[in-house]
Amino acid sequence: RAAFFGKVSNDALGEIYAHDIHAQGVAFGTTPLKGEPPTARSMIFVTPDGERSMNTYLGACVELGPEDVEADKASGAKVTYFEGYLWDPPRAKEAIRQTAKLAHAAGREVSMTLSDSFCVDRYRDEFLDLMRSGTVDIVFANSHEIKSLYQT
Repeated sequence: RAAFFGKVSNDALGEIYAHDIHAQGVAFGTTPLKGEPPTARSMIFVTPDGERSMNTYLGACVELGPEDVEADKASGAKVTYFEGYLWDPPRAKEAIRQTAKLAHAAGREVSMTLSDSFCVDRYRDEFLDLMRSGTVDIVFANSHEIKSLYQT
């Protein structure tokens, strides 16, 4: 069964998100944030040739912290996946590191996405360290992100 660690606010979008993710059979038990900031949102536009443009507001996601990690789910997942954008908020970074330790201690794999070339530019050294140290086993990226990572 799939599980999701994330943060929504106690607002209409958060309720819709929690309802819809549960309806798909995904375990999602993180306590909603009371008050501000509101639940995240993202507008994504894809051109016919496959290029995309995004406008994202992270909202409640920035409040994700180590206390939101469910150890049994982190250690029980065959593969844990995290979003590179969540490397921005310091507490979310702590949660990701904690989740990776739990997953590896249980012999599981950890994967990540580089998110976008701007995110890679901000965290190039840290992302490379995650890969070189074995914290991350699998990386999802497009050609722009890989070129940014290796500055080619």
